[in-house]
Amino acid sequence: MSAILDDDKEIIVDFINESNEALEKTELILLSLEEKLAGAETIDDNDINTIFRTFHSIKGSAGFIGLTRLNTLTHEAETLLDNIRKGKTELLKKHIDIFLEVSDTLMMMMNHLHDNFSEEGFPGDVENLKERIKKMIADTENPGETKAESGPSPKSGKKKKASSKKQQESKKEPDFDALITPEMEKQFVVDAQELLDEMEQDLLNLEKNTDNLELVESVFRNMHSLKGNAGFFNFKDINQVCHRAETFLDRVRNEEAKAESNQISMVLQVLDFIRTAVDNLDQGKPPVISGKIGLLDLMTEVFQLDCPEEASGEASDWDVPSVEQKEVPEKTDTPEVKPENAKKEDAGEQSTPEKTAAPKDNKKPRSSVNDVIRVDVDKLNKLMDLVGEIVISESMVSHNPELRDLELESFEKSISYLQKNVRELQELATAMRMIPLNGLFSKMKRLIRDLSNKNNKKIELVINGGETEVDRSVLEHISDPLVHILRNAADHGIETPDKRVARGKPETGRIGLSAKQIGGEIWIVIEDDGNGLNREKILKKAMEKGLIGENDTDMPDEKVWNLIFQPGFSTADKISDISGRGVGMDVVVRNVEKIRGRVEVISEEGKGTTINLRIPLTTAIVDGMLMRVENTIYAIPTLDIKESLQVGANHVVDLIDGQEIIKIRENLIPVLRLHELHELSFAPKPMSEGIVVVTEKGSSGMGFLVDEILGQQQLVIKPLPGYLGDIKGVSGCAVLGNGEICLILDLSNLIKLVETT
Repeated sequence: MSAILDDDKEIIVDFINESNEALEKTELILLSLEEKLAGAETIDDNDINTIFRTFHSIKGSAGFIGLTRLNTLTHEAETLLDNIRKGKTELLKKHIDIFLEVSDTLMMMMNHLHDNFSEEGFPGDVENLKERIKKMIADTENPGETKAESGPSPKSGKKKKASSKKQQESKKEPDFDALITPEMEKQFVVDAQELLDEMEQDLLNLEKNTDNLELVESVFRNMHSLKGNAGFFNFKDINQVCHRAETFLDRVRNEEAKAESNQISMVLQVLDFIRTAVDNLDQGKPPVISGKIGLLDLMTEVFQLDCPEEASGEASDWDVPSVEQKEVPEKTDTPEVKPENAKKEDAGEQSTPEKTAAPKDNKKPRSSVNDVIRVDVDKLNKLMDLVGEIVISESMVSHNPELRDLELESFEKSISYLQKNVRELQELATAMRMIPLNGLFSKMKRLIRDLSNKNNKKIELVINGGETEVDRSVLEHISDPLVHILRNAADHGIETPDKRVARGKPETGRIGLSAKQIGGEIWIVIEDDGNGLNREKILKKAMEKGLIGENDTDMPDEKVWNLIFQPGFSTADKISDISGRGVGMDVVVRNVEKIRGRVEVISEEGKGTTINLRIPLTTAIVDGMLMRVENTIYAIPTLDIKESLQVGANHVVDLIDGQEIIKIRENLIPVLRLHELHELSFAPKPMSEGIVVVTEKGSSGMGFLVDEILGQQQLVIKPLPGYLGDIKGVSGCAVLGNGEICLILDLSNLIKLVETT
């Protein structure tokens, strides 16, 4: 295929984004189906149908754009899925494996397409994958049925009839086109969105009370109105899909059928397809529904409809149910009906608004997809930067030294109001960057599945707290650490089934992945019930690498466990293609500390290991405690501060290596003098003349000797200016209200500095 023209690139990007989203959901469904197969559970037909629709939609869109390899691959996968959903083939694990491989290949093809806007040069062996799928189809399908099921041939009488009808209708199209204006199309979009919102609310309520015929009537009338409006504009896809759904709803309202849960779900999914088409129209694109034929066939099956004239779905492309063909006899739509009134005068019901036919709840409809917009990440980052500048500007005004000691009651009220609004703006801007962990956590299911199959282990991944939200920048930094921790847990932690049984454990190992918000931190906990860490093995390896001396073997467990995060450290007996080279766990600490987080490890040999990642909600703004050392201002995140106190000479303990230690309530806490670290003063100062700020970082905490505590303040974190150079133990800076620079301490690196001196 030749390179895509520039005018088509926007279409390609939309296709890639929509396909990737659908493929991610498909992968999760496939993993769920695999678990159900293993547990001999009942397979939900809706899951198979959802996967079928994904491949069918990608196939249709790829064919439209001219992406031949994508089109033919999804066609084969779709054919195999169709056999499964129609009961011709029993779903087996080998099918799950091949569909996952198709999903992976499609995602790689999407990435290649994103970079090149062409299929040419894709390195994957798509032909081999297609042949293997064809073999699966041939093994279970009667070849004689394939041709018969492929739909009527172009030479069939039905097709000729359809074409003839299309030619007849085409003669009327100029009259319709003459009536339609851009303003009328905009009104159609507004009306359609309103109808879709109302139907969605009614359907959600209907799920809870399937016997409520008033809700069914309301959905039917709104669907009927939308179908009529779409018919007037000759929006064939929307018209046909509405017509099929309307037929089912008509049966339910006449009590010829009862709406089952899966059928209500199907109608909700239909609304999603229609929303996409309406959104396309709103963006100046044709209001088409990708995979419409497959959707119509699926609706027929789920709704248990008898539609012989459209059984194959082929006729639906041509035989658009015109406004005169509808099944409600009183409907007498004509081209003269105004589109903005079609909703109210649809079916010729003496201009009676259809919506009044059923009692409506006056509550505001639930937010729909139309209330959500995609915003470029760069714009969000720019917004966050501007909010940060506003926070600084507000601080500079409210703390302006020229206003000190002045009695300005009105001004102070105004500043108080400004501070309130700035704080709300800051919280809103931060919330806009927040992303739930569900997406990241869900991807780990596939990782554990593949690792367990590769190592012949049985592993269950249990996920909790995926709805917890974190800043986008935080999410980017914890993705790699999670992969490394889970990979180690699956490869080194969880034992093989025979070893687990010998230890009195169940064959299936368990890895838990959970998240929760604790104060201003997010705790992500990874725990397994596997081998646990071997203290003696770790100490031996650490001595071999020169990380500790022979006198350090009695160190507490916490420090021993932290040795696994040293670069190149590994206790694996053999190197596998998964892990064992010691190049992963150091990434965990490095990435977490970049965002001012910390890592905690708890382990018991033979019983398992727990790793807790404690990370801040956001990296852009921090609530800090300001401290003065000589003429320099420092800040420590407030959440990391345990206490501040003045100590007497009786609390100071001198060790042999010269490290100053204070003893507080039987706890020994090392103290760092910032005066000496940054050479701010060379005159020795008794510790009793200063204030010790004790932080919670480290095994027992750490103290900083400062001259004065200035108070708490919101700080916008910025990188250190180049002219300041690299300042030891400082992670960034902030501009204070008086224009001074405040240095933000990097507690993790300072603790390491103290421990190694």
